[in-house]
Amino acid sequence: MTNLQVIYGDTNLTVPANTDINTLKAAMAENFPELKNAEVTVNGNVVKFTAKAGTKGAGNMEELTVIYGDTTLKVPASTDLGSLKVAMAENFPELKNADVVTEGNEVRFTAKAGTKGAGDMEELTVIYGDTTLKVPASTELNSLKAAMAENFPELKNAEVTQQGTEIRFTAKAGTKGSEEELTVVYGDTTLKVPASTDISTLKVAMAENFPELKNAEVVTEGNQIRFSAKAGTKGYKTIKLTKAA
Repeated sequence: MTNLQVIYGDTNLTVPANTDINTLKAAMAENFPELKNAEVTVNGNVVKFTAKAGTKGAGNMEELTVIYGDTTLKVPASTDLGSLKVAMAENFPELKNADVVTEGNEVRFTAKAGTKGAGDMEELTVIYGDTTLKVPASTELNSLKAAMAENFPELKNAEVTQQGTEIRFTAKAGTKGSEEELTVVYGDTTLKVPASTDISTLKVAMAENFPELKNAEVVTEGNQIRFSAKAGTKGYKTIKLTKAA
């Protein structure tokens, strides 16, 4: 899905393409008070915000650099820290009780370990043989084991090792497995499942890991099954303001 590129001065952000423009205006005004009555121009997938002349705060040359993971934002130096914390928590729920460190004009946000929702920024890499997939960092290990066993029956009593954000599954010696496999493709994610996997069960498992696939389009070609999220499928709970590539 193509994202919208949001530009304000030196700040460059990306948001989901289905973001409502009024919601975007409200979010930008919360982070940049001088944009309360901003001029907004849309050109293709580029949305440019400009503070109207004379707007309080628009003339402020000093800025604070707000950093959270790979996200970098610029806000007026006069921004109240309490208001900034509230705005960041609204856009990134995992920052509700964030650790905030201020050094000079730099304000750095860090989600506390174990905070629900931290997986929006951090991911776990799950590895099984040639299969590699990403899941939210907040995924419970038992739920992950169950999901993997559903897709790979030979992992019912798997050996599971974790190092940092990497979780590796290994089928125990002698575990019955299928030599023939199906290749499941969704975007950049490629999985291998036994050829005997029921398609309905596979759809349920994919929807559990990727909510936007609840009503997915599924195409089967030989031993390849391709999942595609239908246009407009809800997959975003809040606006995610992330630095553009």
